[in-house]
Amino acid sequence: MGQVYSNNRVLERTAMKKLLFVGASGMVAGRVLPRLCEEYEIVGISRKNKNLAQYCSTHLLGNLLTSHGELFAEAFSLHSYDVVVWNPVAFFPSRLIEARRETLHTEFDIAVALPLLCIQQYLAQAAPESKRFVGVSSQSAFGDRAPRASYSIVKRAQMDMLRTLSDECPEILFSILAPASVSNISDEALSGGFRDALSTEGSGAVIRINEDL
Repeated sequence: MGQVYSNNRVLERTAMKKLLFVGASGMVAGRVLPRLCEEYEIVGISRKNKNLAQYCSTHLLGNLLTSHGELFAEAFSLHSYDVVVWNPVAFFPSRLIEARRETLHTEFDIAVALPLLCIQQYLAQAAPESKRFVGVSSQSAFGDRAPRASYSIVKRAQMDMLRTLSDECPEILFSILAPASVSNISDEALSGGFRDALSTEGSGAVIRINEDL
């Protein structure tokens, strides 16, 4: 079971909307959590033991590949979430012909199989009536960016999965963020993309965030 870190100061904000942020210790998370926590009470899931107390009311620490069942069970026992953000990433740079089965399994698990399990549990929650799922994808999904061919393929599969679910599951409003190289995107543009993803009314929308010129 993941270790739980709670911040009593943040827990006092019980009237705020609830957001589950899966992949809360990565580069994207580090740049958007400071703004998201102004509007949401956030439960974070991450593999790295990073101090997230100033942004997350609760931090669940564990490896999704080996402990997803316990992590999801714990997270969904805490709140009924207005929003779930799926942000974990795994890629192993190589030409596709050189990709190994083990690394392909990892990339597919993180991009497709595990978010689907998370969505199934989110769908099973009786409340709230309005649910939103934001998948953080990549512009690699639109082309085979060497040397990330397998990553591009699974990101396309992730995008197709979320767009398919937007038709199958009208109970959840799905949106997909597709940033370019995050290191070349300003905080303002990145936060703006999240703001668009959290406010769009059309399910299945793909929001591209381009590099700053």
